Amino acid sequence: MPKSSPVKLSFLLVNDESGILLMTQCVLEEYMSAHGIHATYHTAINYNSAKELLETQRIDIIISDVNLKEAKNGFDVIDIAKTRYPSISCYMMTGMQEYEIADQLAKYDVKCLATPPSEEEIQEMLNGVVSLQIG
Repeated sequence: MPKSSPVKLSFLLVNDESGILLMTQCVLEEYMSAHGIHATYHTAINYNSAKELLETQRIDIIISDVNLKEAKNGFDVIDIAKTRYPSISCYMMTGMQEYEIADQLAKYDVKCLATPPSEEEIQEMLNGVVSLQIG
């Protein structure tokens, strides 16, 4: 029986707060390592950095903050990502109540995480994404 190839995921983490970026990446790395999943992580602190990474890297999952403290926000990042990778998995981090951005979440088929996301939220998100990658 042929051995299945290992799951390999590529993340784009977008947040203008470096502490939240680092914490999110650390939780992802711990989870991936514990489950034998290979992953690469790209980080961006603003829309322009995220756009450049989306143009030059293969990305499977985006976790972006809504508010990037500039003219372009996290939904603008999701918009260009969905154009380039229609089946990309997108998650939005926000300190706002989910109902405040419900229309935008639905428009882009984006799930919401708290800022900062809890380890449980990240694990639940990854369980769904990894099962899609394996299945």
